[in-house]
Amino acid sequence: MMTELNENHKRALLNAFKHIDHLFCEIETLLDLGNGKACFPRYATDVHPAQRESLETNISEFRKTMCRILESKGISNHQTLMSTQHVIRVTLQFVGIAIQELRPVHMRGYGAPSKKAALELDDIVLKLRPMAKYIETALLQSNDKGRQ
Repeated sequence: MMTELNENHKRALLNAFKHIDHLFCEIETLLDLGNGKACFPRYATDVHPAQRESLETNISEFRKTMCRILESKGISNHQTLMSTQHVIRVTLQFVGIAIQELRPVHMRGYGAPSKKAALELDDIVLKLRPMAKYIETALLQSNDKGRQ
C-alpha cells in the first residue's frame, strides 16, 4: 500500500477512474439500445453479438484492473449512492414539463397556432399528461408494495 501519490493525486486518479467507468456505462447503454424499445432510435444496431461479448468482457476486465489499482494505492472507491427511484421521479417531472410545453400558449414561439391546432395540441397534452402521471403513480405504488 506504499505509494508516492499525495491526496490530490489520489483524488484525481479516483475521479479519472469514475469518469472512465461512466464512459463505459454509456457504451453499455448503447449496447442495450438494440432492444427495440425506443420510439425514435438515435443509433443503428450494428454491433454484432461477438463484438458485444468482446466489449463486455474487456470492459469488465478493465474495471477489475481499475479496482485493483485503487486498492493497491489505498484509495477507497466507496461513495454515497443516489437513489434510482429519486432520479426516476425527477426525470418524470421533466417529462411532465416537456408535455406541458406542448400547450398552445408555449407553442406560439413556433408560430401562433390556429384554433383547430390549439385544440389538437390541448388534446395531445390531455392524452399524455395522465399517462405520465400513471407511470409516476405506478413507481410510487410499487415502492409501497416493496416495503410491505
